[in-house]
Order: sequence, then C-alpha cells, then structure tokens
Amino acid sequence: PIQCRWVECNKGDDEDPDVRSRTVVMETKRVSNIAADDINSVFSATPPLEAIRAQCSLMMSLQPLDGEPMVMQFLDISKAHPHCPVLRQNVYVRLPKEFGIPSGMCALLLMCLYGLRDAPKAFEFRLREAFIAAGYRPGVFSACCYSLEKFRVTYVIHGDDFVGVGPKKHLKAFVAHLRTNFTVKEMAYLGPGCKDKEAKILNQIITHIG
Repeated sequence: PIQCRWVECNKGDDEDPDVRSRTVVMETKRVSNIAADDINSVFSATPPLEAIRAQCSLMMSLQPLDGEPMVMQFLDISKAHPHCPVLRQNVYVRLPKEFGIPSGMCALLLMCLYGLRDAPKAFEFRLREAFIAAGYRPGVFSACCYSLEKFRVTYVIHGDDFVGVGPKKHLKAFVAHLRTNFTVKEMAYLGPGCKDKEAKILNQIITHIG
C-alpha cells in the first residue's frame, strides 16, 4: 500500500489566511505501479500564457450577442481530484490514523486522491467529458481550450482554474452543467455590468477598467 499523510496549505496570505488540510497520497516513481519512464500515463496539459491573453482580447473585441455584452468569468473547482475515478486498478493506500482503519488494514481507492501520479490526467479526462457533453469543441492546438461557437463562449483551463469568456447567461448555464459533476466556485466576473474589478490567474492580475 502507498502511504498517505495530512498536508496543510494556506490558500490565502499572511493578512487573510485560508488554511486547509487534505489527505495526500505519497506516490513517487519508486513507490508506484506506473513505470518510472511512462510519461504518457502521468502527463497533464497546461495552457500557454498566450491563451489567457487571447481571452482578454476576445472579451474586448467580440460583438455582443443578442444585446448581451461579453464578460470574463473565473471559476475554481474545489477538491478537483476526488471527483475523478482512478485510472488504474488495485491502487491500495494506507490512510492516516484519524480515519479509524484497523491496524493491518488498508483502503482500495475508487476515486483519486491528491498525490496520485495520474490524478491530474484523470481530472483532465473527466473535464473533457463534461465539456463535450455540454456541446463544447476541444481546442486543436491545446487540450486546455474549449469553445461553444454558437454562443461565442470560450474557456481556458489551468489545473482546476477556469477562465471563460462569453455572454454571462451562457457562462452561468455552463456552471450549472459543471455542478452536476464537480463542486464549483464562481470567483469573479469582469466586464460591463459586473461588480468585480480584478481577478488573478496564472499569477497574473487581470483588471477591467470601464
């Protein structure tokens, strides 16, 4: 079995801390049933920074649809990996004592935990299924980009962070669809008629002036 342990991380900062605890699987290349050189099994795509810049350009240049202006949406998926079934069979873990598992017993993973080497890939697959089910078309040059052309909606995905551009009612409709599979936080909306003025993605702060 692969050992698990508690990991605490501060999602906030020193002035406004947001400390969270999660169980993490301590899987490494040495302790895994994935071959150490099997890159394909653990690869997960990330978008280029230019994709985020393109989203900014689209928001400012696309014409309103049915009189509704384009806005930019920022989403976060909470507990992204535990929403995804494991990609491998017979992955056993030794859970922390707080779970109350009797001595000598271990657990068979059915859903991913953070720390599994292929958990990001499992999340990428689950996201792709959700986008395609909603009618979106995957990007040709990046697996992190999706579009729904008839409503002028585009998304760029970085890990569990989403940046969408389109009419707000169609962005909201996709959030409702996502919530049938994931726990979704709506972090901010930028654009005409939106109360938020700035948002952060890929360590970049995006500000709407208008």
